[in-house]
Amino acid sequence: MLIVCIDSCLSLWMYTLLCSALQHWNRVLSSTITPRVLPAPELKQTTRTRDRVVLICQAPEGHLGTNFTLFRDQKPVASVVNQHGTETAQYTVTVGGGGLYCCLYQNNHGVYSGFSQYLTLNTQQHMLPAPTLSLQEDAGGVRRLACTGSAAFPGSVFSLYQVPYQVDGGGPLLLLPTDPTATQRIPVTRHHAVFPLPVQEGPSATWYRCQYTVLLGQDWSFSEHSQPLAVSTPRGPTPPSTTGLSGVDWPLVLGSISAVVMFCCALALVGVIAYRKVQAVAKEKKKREEAQFWTKDWADTSTVPRTPLWNALSTFATQISL
Repeated sequence: MLIVCIDSCLSLWMYTLLCSALQHWNRVLSSTITPRVLPAPELKQTTRTRDRVVLICQAPEGHLGTNFTLFRDQKPVASVVNQHGTETAQYTVTVGGGGLYCCLYQNNHGVYSGFSQYLTLNTQQHMLPAPTLSLQEDAGGVRRLACTGSAAFPGSVFSLYQVPYQVDGGGPLLLLPTDPTATQRIPVTRHHAVFPLPVQEGPSATWYRCQYTVLLGQDWSFSEHSQPLAVSTPRGPTPPSTTGLSGVDWPLVLGSISAVVMFCCALALVGVIAYRKVQAVAKEKKKREEAQFWTKDWADTSTVPRTPLWNALSTFATQISL
């Protein structure tokens, strides 16, 4: 009986230990093995022209896809392959025919994601009038981009796009813009938006377009894109030349000369005023000295003894006999 009891206890202990080990390895494998299905991406419409729509298939944050596939009515219609992996893929779709669109992506391990939500294209028949895009610069040198839409549709949502392009033998070939660089919803009292000019890198020109959308009823209506606008990086100040006078800052030189001349004139004026002041003081002193001299002379003359008048006239005091 004792032996049978010991064997039963050992078997139960080994069974419990084996189950614990299996549960532990199951948790480890579950945390390290790649899941069979990746999180679904998001499919959205970003840009609309008269006959084309740009769709963006975006994977969730932290996930990269090497192959993105776009489906229309459950049939694959386009793929974007990136061997290094990316979070987004862009598709340009021709408007017309309707249909439901969705997308998925595959990572570098060959694992697929779930399908995105279905998207119905905006099949607006008539585009709103195109806005006007212009470059504004204030007195302080700050540059802005102004997008002016139709006055018949105030309170619209304005979007600014940086237009990608390819350079060929005939010049830049502008492509359809994708995600907006900036978006503004303006008050119902206005029909234009002003965007700060994005930071430009490099000396080459950057192309921009703008567009506005307005909610008419329950549907959003898109305008045509504005004409492309090329904005170049402003040139900095030209460094002074080391030879000749081509690099002389003449306004600074003339200003310095004017300052020196004015200083000399002021100094001369002060000298003249001081000279006249000294002259006046000298004349005043001379007058005082002359007045003191004549006063002293008069005092000395009045103290000299004189002969009595009768002595001077004694000759005439003798009676003359006739």
